[in-house]
Amino acid sequence: MLLTACAAPVTDSGSTEVGPADTAADTGSGDDTDPTDPVEPLTAEEAAQLAEAAFAAGLPHTRDLFQPVAELLAAGDEACPGVDGQIDGPLEGCTSTSGYEYLGVLEFSEEVVESGEVSTHSFAIHNGNFVIVPPEGAPFRAACGWEWRAIDSPGSVAVTESYVGTLEYEDAEDPFLRAGLSIYGTFRAERTAASGDLLTLSHSMGWGEHAVRTDALRLEWQACPSQPVSGSLDVRHPDGRWASATFDGSCDCPVWVDPGGVELGRACPELSSVLQASFERMVEIQ
Repeated sequence: MLLTACAAPVTDSGSTEVGPADTAADTGSGDDTDPTDPVEPLTAEEAAQLAEAAFAAGLPHTRDLFQPVAELLAAGDEACPGVDGQIDGPLEGCTSTSGYEYLGVLEFSEEVVESGEVSTHSFAIHNGNFVIVPPEGAPFRAACGWEWRAIDSPGSVAVTESYVGTLEYEDAEDPFLRAGLSIYGTFRAERTAASGDLLTLSHSMGWGEHAVRTDALRLEWQACPSQPVSGSLDVRHPDGRWASATFDGSCDCPVWVDPGGVELGRACPELSSVLQASFERMVEIQ
């Protein structure tokens, strides 16, 4: 499924603007200093610490992101947002008898297909540019969509989560929603009896003050218990400084470099255990 970029989030008044989720999770430079001022590059140890902080909560998961949406939709009624539990009314929104206000558009689908011994379960938000405003508490703001697909067959499980857009809900238990999440990319978890476990990340993500990018970052715990096997990882300091690491299959600590390619030294980010926990959560087929 191709997930494309969407319009700016709908606001409580029905207009559109760049909301807090966009600014909090901006993965741009973030540097307001005079470009002529000398800037000290990050050290390798600082870069590794930034990576650990960016992944401290693991990875976002579809069920955690959508659960509060489902609860807020269930608080409505047959007229608002409607019997199908989706938001498809006028842009200015509607207010349910319970006092919940629904604005924008939210279209999603879920499907389970059984074919012999293979089960395919999918969930997707096809069009999500909406705000849900409870009578009390913070609104839920989101734009745009994601897809979750799990294929369960004898001896193997493969789960893919693809995202694009921003989400924010200050009253959420989920740390990504609470901080404001901006994300684009894909996570893929594969478990096979023959090859073991594999997690591949290719994404850009910002939440709160954290920003991280990955390109084909592969974790195979049976091959490299403590470090990614291959791929690249970029991290950003809140002041706008970036550093990058490429994993070469040696299972050693990576060499970090600054945007100009200057080597900063070696340092190991401790990512294995938290990402393994996210992997286990991904392969829980529900």
